[in-house]
Amino acid sequence: MPELDDIHAKIHRLSRLYLTLSRCNGAVLEATSESDLLAAACQIAVEAGELALAWVAMIDPQTGTVRVAEHFGRGVECLEGMQVSLDAEDPRGRGPTGTALREGHPVWCDDIMQDPQTAQWHAIGKGFGWSASAALPLTNSEGRVIGALNLYLTQQNPFDEETRELLGKIATVISYGLGRFTQEAARQQAEDLLRESEDRYRKLVENSHDAILLTAPDGRILSANHAACRIFRCAESDIQRLGRNGLVDTNDPRLAAAIEERKRTGSFSGELTMVRYNGEHFTAELSTSVFETHNGELRTSMLIRDISERKRNEARLAYLAQHDALTELPNRLLLGDRLEQAIAQAKRLGKSLALMFLDLDRFKQVNDLMGHDLGDQVLREAAQRLKACVRASDTLSRQGGDEFLILLPDIASPEEAIPVARKLLETLAKPFSPGDEEMVLSGSIGIACYPEDGRDTDALIRNADAAMYVAKDLGRNRYQFYSPEMNERLQQHLSLEADLRRAIEGNQLFLAYQPQFDFTQRRVIGLEALARWQHPTLGLVLPEQFIPMAEENGLIEPIGAWVLETACRQQAAWVAEGLTDGSMSVNVSLQQLRQPDFIELVTDTLSRSGLPARHLELELTESVVMQELDRVMQTLETLPSSAVRLSIDDFGTGYSNLSHLKKLPIHRLKIDHSLIRGLPLDQENAAIAGAIISMSKRLGFEVLAEGVETQEQASYLHSLECDAGQGYLFAGPMSAQDCTDFLRDQAGARPVPS
Repeated sequence: MPELDDIHAKIHRLSRLYLTLSRCNGAVLEATSESDLLAAACQIAVEAGELALAWVAMIDPQTGTVRVAEHFGRGVECLEGMQVSLDAEDPRGRGPTGTALREGHPVWCDDIMQDPQTAQWHAIGKGFGWSASAALPLTNSEGRVIGALNLYLTQQNPFDEETRELLGKIATVISYGLGRFTQEAARQQAEDLLRESEDRYRKLVENSHDAILLTAPDGRILSANHAACRIFRCAESDIQRLGRNGLVDTNDPRLAAAIEERKRTGSFSGELTMVRYNGEHFTAELSTSVFETHNGELRTSMLIRDISERKRNEARLAYLAQHDALTELPNRLLLGDRLEQAIAQAKRLGKSLALMFLDLDRFKQVNDLMGHDLGDQVLREAAQRLKACVRASDTLSRQGGDEFLILLPDIASPEEAIPVARKLLETLAKPFSPGDEEMVLSGSIGIACYPEDGRDTDALIRNADAAMYVAKDLGRNRYQFYSPEMNERLQQHLSLEADLRRAIEGNQLFLAYQPQFDFTQRRVIGLEALARWQHPTLGLVLPEQFIPMAEENGLIEPIGAWVLETACRQQAAWVAEGLTDGSMSVNVSLQQLRQPDFIELVTDTLSRSGLPARHLELELTESVVMQELDRVMQTLETLPSSAVRLSIDDFGTGYSNLSHLKKLPIHRLKIDHSLIRGLPLDQENAAIAGAIISMSKRLGFEVLAEGVETQEQASYLHSLECDAGQGYLFAGPMSAQDCTDFLRDQAGARPVPS
């Protein structure tokens, strides 16, 4: 299953990059120097991110040259003696690293062997198995580029949008760490300047964005810069009172260790909770140092940076690393972690758990019809409804798109999942009202249970997914437990879908034609084009097997265009030969109707085929028309007024109001074959068919009955003044050649059953 493999590979790659991001965050906190941080980042990228090679290029601020600072991975020996230039005119500056350093933006190379920027690396890259690379700028606290993180991967084309975003965040985290060391150097410089010159001290202090305080041994604040007043939210006149009230939250558990470090070393650097003048608490980076003035007096300098906003951002970033940004539900990473824990607990306690894979039915149509903004509103509301259906101990996760996973840990038996599944389906069935629209959704749920359906996360997710596909195949809006045969069925489904893509190019599709007969004159009045698929190994595949599949995967548009073209050309040939003066009926799907160039497609096809417009009839199903009545009206009103006929197919299976249909330029209704079956003995069907025919006549519609198989049905329908019939009583679907012979026979005026 190539597509599933790609999905699993992508999930794995993103999971490793999230792990890399998390560990780089830790390295920033633990590193004691710039070189320690860069070395750790390279090693983490290779080991946690599963990359081939990582190395860092740094710009020497004094000379403007570039040096290899740190590296880790396969092929580091090729970095010895390597030279990178910042000059765009220099060939050594035209590669990804030089470009990223000079222009300050990431440089992505999806295929090293084909990229001219990496020409000098082709032989080396081939030797070490490199296929793709990225050069990511590193900046200091002022936003100036000071280096570049260079990453080499063994996969081609790995840099999708999510991967680029994560790699960018990793570079941002490393840049932040480098900024910390720059800030520490600035603090040391500030202390030196204080000792050297009071004037220089005041200038530095007043220009600082951080709070700088000078205190006496008894804690009195001797001086403070403007930033201190801003950060502590007080006027200059309140500085002394601020010192007496206490700067640090005495309940901070880190305070005792800070005091001990200050006593032991004479200084302290770290994070503490501090208190503003108004009593508000905030997180700060605090650096203190004790020094002696030229008069021999002891003083303590304090450098205070308000990092509360950064802490909120870091907490948000950590949250988003494990949660879906749209719904704020746990994402696949957090779900995977909780599922592993639940499996371990179930194994230890000898219990069971259930995993549900829920997919919203036909949600693509929601986005296509209403737009992605309203589609996102529906997803958020669906997430809230689903969340209300599960316990606090359960996990509802959004996997992406319209897919959700629900983990039910610690259940006694699989049957306990049934009421939850029913509740989930019931809550989705209630109408949604995004914007001014109202719509009804449904869902399909697949259920896999531990341990019988899988003993690890991958197996349970895969099998729940397979069960969900079966639920869709069985009609949607239902739940389905996994069985071992489902993976084979899913494989067959995916294989058939792949074969369908090849069938279009391989000319495996063909059209069959079924004649339509007038009950009164007993002659052919039209034909319907029916798509068929001659599979090379499976034989004939019927429309009910591949048309829904084509509608879901977007293939219905090229198939529909091909059907229209082929049917029009064939009908033009029959009309030219004088074999028919009727119309050719072609079915139109909802997806085709939504295309902005649909009317242009119809008119161009008629022009190319030479078929007069009156010989073409477009068939829309009753469900399509009533689902999007306004859209259908707007589209069909642009058809040539003198030309193309329109009919409603499968009529009687929905809840259409015939008066609504009067608004449309419809010529004919086709009564669904399910209502013809059993006539004339089936009284209920007879009553419905009679009502449809009677009201259609009053509204000026022609009526055709589908599925006419017996003489009794034909006679009864004729007695109800039904205009025409289509079915095996007259003729079944046939090839173009057989239909040509049939039409030639009919041209001899041989009577047909009445």
